[in-house]
Amino acid sequence: MSTSRLHLSLVLVLVSSARFLNSHQLLAKDTVCSYTDLQPTFVKYPRRIISSYYIEAFDTTLQECLRSCAANPRCRTVEHQNTGRCEIQAVTKLDAKDSAWEVADTYNFYQKTCL
Repeated sequence: MSTSRLHLSLVLVLVSSARFLNSHQLLAKDTVCSYTDLQPTFVKYPRRIISSYYIEAFDTTLQECLRSCAANPRCRTVEHQNTGRCEIQAVTKLDAKDSAWEVADTYNFYQKTCL
């Protein structure tokens, strides 16, 4: 599989400008896609980060953080800290080195999907 392809067999959280689903409204999906197919739907990884890959950081709510990513074609993932810090990233967890995928108690990691 090329680096421009993603294989996602994950739990998906739908995010749109009008509606955000909570953890009780999760959908399961197995999908293969290219980066150009990524949509403003996100997989949530609780207590996870990819260290040192963010391209932009600012303080905001989770919903605004995800909306910012959805509107940014370079954004593939976000990390949101419980203090309100939002980190926009241009990589997925599949792009980053394994050593960069870390547990972080105050963060949640969200990755765009193809739905």
